Amino acid sequence: MFRSVFASALAAVLIAPTMPAYAAQLMVKDIAVTVDPGAVANTDAAKYWANLGDELNAAIAARVADRIAADGVHILVKISSAALATRFMGANGKPEPHLIGVVNIVGSPSASGEGSTQQGTAGKKSNYELTISFKDAVSFVPAGVDVMTITPDRKEYHDAMIAAFADYVAKNL
Repeated sequence: MFRSVFASALAAVLIAPTMPAYAAQLMVKDIAVTVDPGAVANTDAAKYWANLGDELNAAIAARVADRIAADGVHILVKISSAALATRFMGANGKPEPHLIGVVNIVGSPSASGEGSTQQGTAGKKSNYELTISFKDAVSFVPAGVDVMTITPDRKEYHDAMIAAFADYVAKNL
């Protein structure tokens, strides 16, 4: 008797923490990323962020690939600012590159995939502005690259910024 009660209790304790995370995941129908024409202010930044919309779309899609469904939510991202040097100052007092965009999660069905006419998700943001600076992206820099000396014109820096933005969007569905 004790063994069966203990085994059931142990199973409940081990399984319970994984259930809410699984149950809370939203399914995704599609992703659309647009870049405001005025988002990139200078020619250097325009070259650097030339494919930002496509790259960010692909990065988000890679993070939600296991949650694609015909009755899922629409992820809409509009980048309003992408800069290499701006009025935003880093801890060292130098202008800090950043990505700023508005994220909208539209047509939020339940986590099980059942449709809903309500916009929004239980406990999650359905419309928010997201600002990513390099301090948010440091953990996405590949091993072996010195984050203390990396410059904004390096591919690893660029890729880390996009990865950080995409990761935040995917984790906050």
